[in-house]
Amino acid sequence: WTELADGTHPAERSYAGAAFDTAAQRGVLFGGATCCAGIATDSSAEWDGRSWSEVSPPESPGFVYGHAMTVSPDDGVLMFGGFAQGQGGTNDRMWHYDVATDAWTELFPSIPPPSRVDAAMVFSPSHDGVVLFGGKLQDGVPTNDTWLYRNGTWQEIASPVRPAIRSEVGLAADTLRGNVVLYGGRLGNGLSDTWILTGDSWTQSPASGPGIRIGPTMAFDPDRGVTMLAGGATLADDSERTWEFDGTTWTSTPTRYSPDMRRLSGSAFWDPVRGVFEITGGRLNGFSAYYSDTWAYGPDNDGDLRVGGYDNCPETPNADQANVDLDARGDSCDCAPSDPGSWASPLPVQAMVLSGHATTTISWQDQSGAVGPGVEYDAVSGGLEALRSSATFADATCLGSFLTLPSVNDARVPAPADGFY
Repeated sequence: WTELADGTHPAERSYAGAAFDTAAQRGVLFGGATCCAGIATDSSAEWDGRSWSEVSPPESPGFVYGHAMTVSPDDGVLMFGGFAQGQGGTNDRMWHYDVATDAWTELFPSIPPPSRVDAAMVFSPSHDGVVLFGGKLQDGVPTNDTWLYRNGTWQEIASPVRPAIRSEVGLAADTLRGNVVLYGGRLGNGLSDTWILTGDSWTQSPASGPGIRIGPTMAFDPDRGVTMLAGGATLADDSERTWEFDGTTWTSTPTRYSPDMRRLSGSAFWDPVRGVFEITGGRLNGFSAYYSDTWAYGPDNDGDLRVGGYDNCPETPNADQANVDLDARGDSCDCAPSDPGSWASPLPVQAMVLSGHATTTISWQDQSGAVGPGVEYDAVSGGLEALRSSATFADATCLGSFLTLPSVNDARVPAPADGFY
């Protein structure tokens, strides 16, 4: 874990909704209960990987907390339900947020689930839609129904076996194993069971988990194939460990630093751009203390407490992240620290393809992402018979110099029984 303190933070809040829009490469945070009397907010904020910024859409879902949010590849950022302050309590309204235009739009799907607060929602590729579970209904009674939103329509998933009634669960879509993982939640003093939704059926996992967790944050790490869980711990749990589930077993991971694991109902998402699990906000379990910090959990191979894509030299310790030319690599691992167009030596050419007929196009994998956007190429060629007889490249000629694109055209025709390298 590392705390991301480079930029601004959203106001303290809990029970807010959050999702990461991969297409826009931005995180979205909306609503929540603000410190310290459980008063809802209608603020929208966006995360650019470094700092949060408030946005002011012309319309919004209103003052809401305890709503569910996720992002769908087809539908973008989606929000459902929550407690709408001043609007009659829990609701069944559904909204879409467009990051490009900073606009909320209400959706009107047929037969929505009953009004609820503190439900959990996640997009599941294996279901080709959004899965919604549990929460508390209008009368405050927890439920254990499961719903699927697909192609603009809600339908209930009627599994004969299902988790007990509860709210404030952890929910994540395991894209490697094609299922949805549920953990814990609020019922009585809290729950500590693991459930897996495969297709239309819930099954309970025998795995021993992190213990009682109320309002934990969960997300799936596709790079390592594990579901991550943080927060929601009881006051008695001071281990400050992060938990990971590989589909069969829960494993605790101690880290040098971590966010307070006793926070419940924080907001979290997987950030595919930087390859990390990010968490913000939440409320300290048992106290009226709210958080506004933002943390990232990911690989730290060089031990400098900069994780995932937040480390500009992932194999070289550089806690200061010094970067004079402000390119993609820090000074410690930049072979040209004063040149923003280059930061590494050229790599072996990969994926060379020959295409065409009278004119041959020679193309290869672009190296700009790995060595810098200023990369240039030289294409050199010679005759095969000359190479065979001289065993040298003396007859080589340049097909193109200082090429900025990873391709070159060759209109030459080799002599009979000859060819080009």
